[in-house]
Amino acid sequence: MSQRIDMATWHRRQVYAMYRSMANPFVAITAPVDATHLKHWCRESQTSLFAVALQRLTLAANEVPELRVRIREESREEVLYAHAHIDPAFTIPAPNGLFNFASVSLCDDPIAFAERVAAKGRALADTQTLKPFDDLRDDVFYLSCLPWMAFTQLAHPVKSATDSTPRIAWGKLIENERKWSCPVNIQVHHGLADGAHIGAFFEAVQRQFDSTGTAAS
Repeated sequence: MSQRIDMATWHRRQVYAMYRSMANPFVAITAPVDATHLKHWCRESQTSLFAVALQRLTLAANEVPELRVRIREESREEVLYAHAHIDPAFTIPAPNGLFNFASVSLCDDPIAFAERVAAKGRALADTQTLKPFDDLRDDVFYLSCLPWMAFTQLAHPVKSATDSTPRIAWGKLIENERKWSCPVNIQVHHGLADGAHIGAFFEAVQRQFDSTGTAAS
């Protein structure tokens, strides 16, 4: 479900207009997140770390309303919509060292969600035709995992200055004094979200990682 934003009364209209006029209105931030509980829970429950991290990051992004706003063009008019709920769109391995795109419905149960991800992976395992999400739906976050490196920054490709879908990435887990951390990156349209909203996202990520498998998760 989504609701159109009234641009005449929207509290961010001046900020949006300023950044919308820029050729590159995007901001990307990377920060380390404590993944100790997440890793241990996945190992003990024998659940995919990739799938559970994907779920927790999507749940965290859904906690920030500004990350659920999308820019659309309707009848040559630029309009904004606020979604009530966002699902993850993510990359999965494909033949010949390539990748493809997939999406599953988000749910609160990490094991049930991991099963959905695994089923989608099996269904697309032999698919060699790239199936991007462009122009199909915008009620998603784009997520990618780079398990080969603990990166310190990352910039994502975008289509245009109206590309409003946040990009989220996470990297290799690093152990230090029996604790595990991983880099998490998010790129957003600055006309829709500011540093405070990115900070709220990272706070939500830590809560989601720490509460994995608990009744409150």
